[in-house]
Amino acid sequence: MNYPEITMVSKKSSYFHKDKNSNNQLAKLKAGPVWDFDWAWKNINECGILATTDGSGWAHLINDCNPDNNSTGWFVRLLQDPAFQNELKCRWHNLRQTLLSETALNAYIDSNASFLQQAQARQFERWGNLGINTGTPELENDPTTFEGQIIKFKNWITTRMNWLDNNLPGDLTNCSLSLSDINVEKINLYPNPTNESFYIRSENITEYESISLFIYDLTGKIIKKYILENKFQKVDVSYLSKGTYFVNIISEKDNVMKKLIIE
Repeated sequence: MNYPEITMVSKKSSYFHKDKNSNNQLAKLKAGPVWDFDWAWKNINECGILATTDGSGWAHLINDCNPDNNSTGWFVRLLQDPAFQNELKCRWHNLRQTLLSETALNAYIDSNASFLQQAQARQFERWGNLGINTGTPELENDPTTFEGQIIKFKNWITTRMNWLDNNLPGDLTNCSLSLSDINVEKINLYPNPTNESFYIRSENITEYESISLFIYDLTGKIIKKYILENKFQKVDVSYLSKGTYFVNIISEKDNVMKKLIIE
């Protein structure tokens, strides 16, 4: 088999990879794929840092609780670096308007909940654990219906994301991307909604500037990549099913994400 990447794993389910076919010996490792979410979205009684119901706290500081598995030291160190804080806040601000918006996340959850409707019934019938906390020790009682669990999940994610919006360290004005660079209104797709194709409308992209364009689904999976010769080139999306997608537009001056609706 021809694997395109070399994969490494560090402590506590953190994966990194590098393109094994790269001729550049200095090619950087990339974080991901992200996995192992059983503790990621919960308020758990592991220690006071995590035992909250208001969405507050930083999981990478769990070392202060003397756990049996510490978080890696570079997590802590990165969040102490002002330059990293600024880049993180800039990236967060951008994604919260697109892939990590409440609308996008809830649509993704609903899609998976619908897909799992029959499987979840068999699961709880087989193991008899509906309404019973299992695995990670949660603070609150487990809902007694699958629908209730989905509602709890959505509510907790919204609570957590809102806390992060207000408490993430860093300064947007000091990011390598300025506020104007991440302004999602500066670049638009038209027509949008569409069912066939679209063009790019931009103040900064010139007629003859090369543009890289990526189309993502709600899971963050890349559906299609385009290299456009200019913003007046038609982008065919007739192959896409109805729904919500995200378009990442990268030019010499801009790197923004836009929502695309296929009707």
